[in-house]
Amino acid sequence: MRKVLIILILNLLLGSVAIAQTLTSEEIKGRWSVVRVLEFIEESGDSEQGNAFEDMRAAFLEAEYVFGDNNQFALIMDYKQFAIENGYWVYDELEKKVSIREWKKNKQKPGKSIMKIKLEKAGDKIILIMDTTGIVFQIEKKA
Repeated sequence: MRKVLIILILNLLLGSVAIAQTLTSEEIKGRWSVVRVLEFIEESGDSEQGNAFEDMRAAFLEAEYVFGDNNQFALIMDYKQFAIENGYWVYDELEKKVSIREWKKNKQKPGKSIMKIKLEKAGDKIILIMDTTGIVFQIEKKA
């Protein structure tokens, strides 16, 4: 139900009637910047928490997602609590999602999953959905 609602909202917000399609592993590779925040965390009546959400939203608008050819991953942003400098991404063909993992230097292999994200095409727009939080962004690949 939630997935259907998200797709409906995205179509209304983006003015697109195209059905969303997931990106392939090859299409994901590259440096992506956030264009718009489409859906964000619900704010409470607490003004201090509301200010923190606005700061976080502003930081995400400046964020860059880097999916390296060698599966290295970085989330570059000013909100340091969410920034990821040395991550590793794995495309799950079955779920059509990207699992972001921390890199364990001493073990020479990826560690536990930090988050899962889904990247979809909606018309000519690319949408990034953060699985655990439900935050939705419109992103574009940087040249």
